[in-house]
Amino acid sequence: MQQGATLGPPIFVDLNLLPEELRPLRYPPWYVLGLVAVLLLGLLLIPLHAVQQADSAEPARLGAELELITRELAGIEIDFGKAREVRGQIEAAEASTASLGEERQAILGDSQELSADLSAAMLALPPGTHVASITAGDGRFTLTGQAGQLADVLGYYGALAGSGRYSQTRITSMAVASGQQGGSGVTFTVEVTQ
Repeated sequence: MQQGATLGPPIFVDLNLLPEELRPLRYPPWYVLGLVAVLLLGLLLIPLHAVQQADSAEPARLGAELELITRELAGIEIDFGKAREVRGQIEAAEASTASLGEERQAILGDSQELSADLSAAMLALPPGTHVASITAGDGRFTLTGQAGQLADVLGYYGALAGSGRYSQTRITSMAVASGQQGGSGVTFTVEVTQ
């Protein structure tokens, strides 16, 4: 007996004596059909996965669009709010203008000549003299104002009386007023009849 000899790997012996063409199929038909079905189903999973991912991305995209639309609507609502505010200011200004027009009509009456006469009286004001109020009615108007000196009031009266536009001009009141800062002035009221 020999010691130390090793055995080699076993040799596979094929006991199938039939030639390869006559041997039975290695895999039965149901196995092949099952394998083909599994492969087809596996290939169908790829588009299904893409559809599922598209479906999961769609809500996120729609949510982003909804948020954008909501912001735009909020901006439009703010613009409408500003437009309403401006419209309200315009209506208030129009009402104020209409009120001033009514007051003007009340002061001037329907006579266009009174307006021209009033304009001429305002143009005759000496420098430094200003009118505080005007009242009108029955073809006459009354100017109340303030001048720097007594001579300015008398000069204004003379200019109105000498213009020939008015049938009667008279000074109804005149007073010397001292200001708070030591300055003085003359307040006057002149009545003019057409």
